[in-house]
Amino acid sequence: MHLRVILNPTAGSGGAARNKAAIVRALTVGGAAPEVVHTEGPADAGRLIREARRDGVQCAVLVGGDGTLNDAVQGYLEDDGRVAQGPELGLIPSGTGGDFRRTFQLGDSIEEAAERVLRASPRPLDLGLLTVTSHDGQRVRRAFINITSFGIGGLTDRIVNSTPKWIGGKAAFFTGTLRAMLVYRNQPVRVKVDGQVWLEAPIFNVALANAAFSAVG
Repeated sequence: MHLRVILNPTAGSGGAARNKAAIVRALTVGGAAPEVVHTEGPADAGRLIREARRDGVQCAVLVGGDGTLNDAVQGYLEDDGRVAQGPELGLIPSGTGGDFRRTFQLGDSIEEAAERVLRASPRPLDLGLLTVTSHDGQRVRRAFINITSFGIGGLTDRIVNSTPKWIGGKAAFFTGTLRAMLVYRNQPVRVKVDGQVWLEAPIFNVALANAAFSAVG
């Protein structure tokens, strides 16, 4: 199997980088010869997925949390918004957010995660597509595999992303939610699903999800 590990060195307060040797060892013991590439900043995992598609990688293994996963799935979108065929996607959880991990009961053990990547049968999973107007007025198309939300959820994520990672995931989301609730006011929105207006009203939060868990909402 042509397997490439995409590691976010800042994920989990640096825990992903500290676990690099153990991850490579676990995959190697399982019979793989993984190559490792590092993300170089926010949203870079999508670029690395596109490179993996170009290089014919069979399986891309993410080492990070929900944010790394969200960045990565952007690499499955073509420039015209179509979903591209690409490498199978595996996950070794190591991040601030863990909603995707909790939904699929992936656990925290590196050895267990490596064994799952190498032995489990691939399964299809919906990829959500969302078109929104950004804060600067631009139309933006985004993919999501876990959950997308807007309203207080979006504000909370912005606050959490600006919070020092050393405080830990649960504390970051707890304090971020409290700070967001102090300043957020319901916003008027129009939501269309498959081209039809589904909701037009002031909203506190709207979430669409594959996941069974959400840090907000």
